[in-house]
Parts: sequence; structure tokens; C-alpha cells
Amino acid sequence: MSRVRGPLESPERERNGHNVEHIVRYWEQPQIWGEHLNSLDHVRVPETIGMIPAAARTIVEVGCGNGRLLNRTPATSRRVGVDLSATALKQVRGHAIQASCDRMPLATGAADLVLCADVLEHLPDDAMRATAEEMKRVTRRYLLIGVPFEERFEAGRVRCASCGHVYNQFGHLRRFTSASLDRLFRGYRPVATRFVGGPRKYYSRSLLWIQQRLGRTYWGDARGVVCPSCGSTDSRAPKRRLDQKVIAKLGYLANEAVDRLMPVRWKPAHEIVRLYERSRRI
Repeated sequence: MSRVRGPLESPERERNGHNVEHIVRYWEQPQIWGEHLNSLDHVRVPETIGMIPAAARTIVEVGCGNGRLLNRTPATSRRVGVDLSATALKQVRGHAIQASCDRMPLATGAADLVLCADVLEHLPDDAMRATAEEMKRVTRRYLLIGVPFEERFEAGRVRCASCGHVYNQFGHLRRFTSASLDRLFRGYRPVATRFVGGPRKYYSRSLLWIQQRLGRTYWGDARGVVCPSCGSTDSRAPKRRLDQKVIAKLGYLANEAVDRLMPVRWKPAHEIVRLYERSRRI
């Protein structure tokens, strides 16, 4: 396994109030890299792999993790996985490169297809844009991108018991729509799209604000999570007064009622997976 240090993992850099060193430490935990697929992955993984064109003989996956997707791509393809986590890369079947996704040690046009699933939502703005440009550089023809679709990521917030920092338990930093994804990959045209998993539970932004700001209640699960600000793994819930508990409970019940009344057709799928092809104008 080759090793290249890139700007995304420089410990001295802080992005969005997050210390990158703490984030890297989280992804090195062996317990988060189990080989089993969760219920969403059982749908998402085959749907994504089914979108890989037959012409893609060389596949590079950016942020491949433990090979959840890459290991299941056609064995006849040449497979290359890029990730920061040395722990995760031990499970990858294929050529594994430990590197930052915004500076990959790969030649221009090295792959027929670059695959990136459930990565971009974790990256700060500058790193996300740099990663998108790197993927465009490395691919000869196709990009296959998967991200959470219209996610209300505020619903997964937790509050660090040590420093009080509030963050998404999965490390998600942004919400993607079809249009925002297309803007990121200008110069490439979408040729196929699948909406995977769902419908997603509805969360009211106003009711979340009431629960979190007034009720001091965060419904995310902080167990096993490393605070990206201070590095603490303390998962204790913050102490609350009785009135705060009541406010939070009322906000929760109101959101449950709205979710039940919301027509299914108005609720987005969990993921959007979109295949892009290089425009001839490039």
C-alpha cells in the first residue's frame, strides 16, 4: 500500500472549526469498518455498481474506505482505492493508496471511471472543490457520484459533553440537491440517475431549532464519535432542566405528527447516485 500525505490531512489546518487530526483519528477506529452492509447499503451498493458502464475497465474509487463498493465491482476491471484511513485500506481488494482525496498521486486520465460515494458531504468547501477537480483530472470519461439527497443533516447533530461543540454525528457538512451536484461537475453531463433508499423521514427546520436551541436536546447518537473540535469521545447527553425536557418532547411529538401527515411523494430518497460523462466541449 503506497502512502502520500496531502493538504486535507495536515493536522495544523482547521476547517469549519474542526481539527482535521481529530477527524482522521475517528476514521482509524477499527470498529467502524465492519464488513457487513447495513440495510441502506444492501440497496445502495448494488444500485451503484449496476450503473458502472461496461466500457469502464479501470476504476478508481475516491474515499473507498474498506472497499464496501470497490471490492464488489467487476473483478475483470483494474481497481484502485484511495483513502486516508490505513485501517480501512487493509480490507481493500485491489491497489490501495493512502492519500488525501484532494491531491491524488495518480496520472491525468488514469481511469475510465472515477467513483466517489458518500464522501463529498464530509468535506469542507475548499477541499470538496479541490476533490471534484482532482476527480475530473484523473478520469478519462466517466464520474459516478453518490451523496445523501436533500438531507436535513441538522437532525443528526450531537453536542460534545466536553467542549459544547455541536456537529453532525456522521460528519456531514452540507445538503446536496441535483442542481448543486451538477454545478460541482461542470463540463460533465449527467447520463443516468438513480434515487436510492427512502423515503427519508421529514424533519422541520423550525422544530429542530426549538428542540436543540430551546430544549438543549440533540437526537444524534454520539457513541463512538470523536468530537471534531476537541477530540473528546465523551458521549454523555447535556444536563437539562425540566422545562427544557418538556420543550424538546413537545417539539419531537410535533415533528412526528408532521412526518406522518406528509405525503410520501414529497419526501426525498436517501441518496442520489448520478453517472456523468465528459462533455465533448472539454
